[in-house]
Amino acid sequence: VLMHPLQDKNALITSPFGPRDGGTHNGADFGGNEVPIYAAADGVVSDVISNCESSTRAIERLARQLGKTSVTISDIRRAKDTDSYYSSVFNCGNTGGNGVTIQHEDSGYVTYYGHLAEGSIKVSIGDTVTQGTQIANVGNTGYSTGPHLHFQLNQGSTPVDPVPFILTEEKCPSS
Repeated sequence: VLMHPLQDKNALITSPFGPRDGGTHNGADFGGNEVPIYAAADGVVSDVISNCESSTRAIERLARQLGKTSVTISDIRRAKDTDSYYSSVFNCGNTGGNGVTIQHEDSGYVTYYGHLAEGSIKVSIGDTVTQGTQIANVGNTGYSTGPHLHFQLNQGSTPVDPVPFILTEEKCPSS
């Protein structure tokens, strides 16, 4: 059974799994700001990325540079593609920002939690976590335009929509 990764089980899904912007969004994004994130199931932390800067600061800096009060997605994409500073901020963590990956041995599933707040990660590679262990806080790192959790469920290396599992608490299918 997968537990909802946020305490607020009704957190707004800001971007669902599936087609997005001509590509595929491999997870579900849940809105929130600095709220705790919990391990959805028992497992072992297999990867941690914790050196990414807040995208909020980069977006504010870009707005000042452009003489605007806010920026568009097009402004961010253009800056990311043409300026090394913005490229380093928005591409950090392979665009996912600060993140934690947990391997769930007995099921063959992996969960990934992305865009985590700076300095909020509470686990390390090799840590064993139980369902409900706080692992970090929601943030705005990597290629992100606002605070949210990118929650991804993979069966092996294949992304699957996590929402049916966490909203209905049904068991993951056997691998």
